[in-house]
Amino acid sequence: MIEKVLAVLSDIATIAAAGLAFYLFFAKGSELRAMLNALANLAHQSSLSEIRQKLDLVASLRVQDEREEIVSILHDVCGQIDGNPKLKDAFSELTDRVKKASSTRRVLTEPQKRSIVSELREKLRHSDVSSIAGVMGDLDK
Repeated sequence: MIEKVLAVLSDIATIAAAGLAFYLFFAKGSELRAMLNALANLAHQSSLSEIRQKLDLVASLRVQDEREEIVSILHDVCGQIDGNPKLKDAFSELTDRVKKASSTRRVLTEPQKRSIVSELREKLRHSDVSSIAGVMGDLDK
């Protein structure tokens, strides 16, 4: 008897929860989308910030003294970019060039390192602006 009552109460609670979800989806859909966009943007900004920190570290290292560490960090940055769906397509050519320039068969020079860091910073800055514009809505309208 108690099991049947609990089963009925459970079914009623499930129906109420589904009704609440439908209400929130239809009545507050735009607010929910805005919140989810804000969360996605926060995750994107966090990734960009992490990549910037790594680039600052690479910029502070000298190729003559820390080549292995620089190559390791650059490959880490490439992996992080390749793993991010928002960045992967926009950065694919650059990450390919970074991987080639920092391969073990080639000698990475200080000017190459500076060029790579500067280009990555600029692309990140552009991605940052695009991301903020996307959250604010289509600015071309």
